[in-house]
Amino acid sequence: METIDEAINALGERQNIPHDKLPWDGIRAILRISLYGGKIDNEFDTKVLEALINYFCNQKVFDSNYPLFISNDDTEALKVPSASKYSQYV
Repeated sequence: METIDEAINALGERQNIPHDKLPWDGIRAILRISLYGGKIDNEFDTKVLEALINYFCNQKVFDSNYPLFISNDDTEALKVPSASKYSQYV
């Protein structure tokens, strides 16, 4: 996680970094290979991990309409709240 922090800090002020400038490929690689990948011992679980990382680690997650999951029925998908403070999320 420190490596991800350092990569983001190298881009400048955290509050002013455009989402498309974040090192998404590096973040995904660290999560996939270093953080979780070494603990997975079968191909199916590796594919599930890669799918989750690709879905949640991209600039689309900053869009308030990006669903946190995709439903197979007609229920409304849970979306990221439009908030910037913990108290607003609660």
